[in-house]
Amino acid sequence: MKIFAHRGTSTHFPENTQSAIMAALKANVDGIEVDVQSALDDYVIIHDTYLDRTTNGKGKVCDFSAQQIKQFDAGNGEQVPTLQQLIDWNNNQTLLNLELKHTFELEKFATVLESNIANKKITADNILVSSFNHHQLHWLKSRLPWLKIG
Repeated sequence: MKIFAHRGTSTHFPENTQSAIMAALKANVDGIEVDVQSALDDYVIIHDTYLDRTTNGKGKVCDFSAQQIKQFDAGNGEQVPTLQQLIDWNNNQTLLNLELKHTFELEKFATVLESNIANKKITADNILVSSFNHHQLHWLKSRLPWLKIG
């Protein structure tokens, strides 16, 4: 059996935040499931389409830049992290299940994954991309044949 931390250790820390992710890494889980949304200029780790439930911000995630989103409180004074921050914090320690939320530019997302692998920030073995949108998964798999999808 494998143990995954859902949105980090979201029962003890604000979901999808640095403290939730770092606690999951410290607990030596087999993987961490997080939610990836597209901001105007970057990918951010947040579950909902709207900022309202998990931050003190209001509005759609896709209507703000990552820097603007970082100004909002995601709980206990924490920021909404970017995908790059997540990859850096993970430091290739465990599998990251990146659940894609809604439709966004898949080519750019694929390039981000390739760049991080090329720069040895993460290995292909530590990336799993999941989504309820099977078209996104099939497109990514055709673009990145090594990618694990679910």
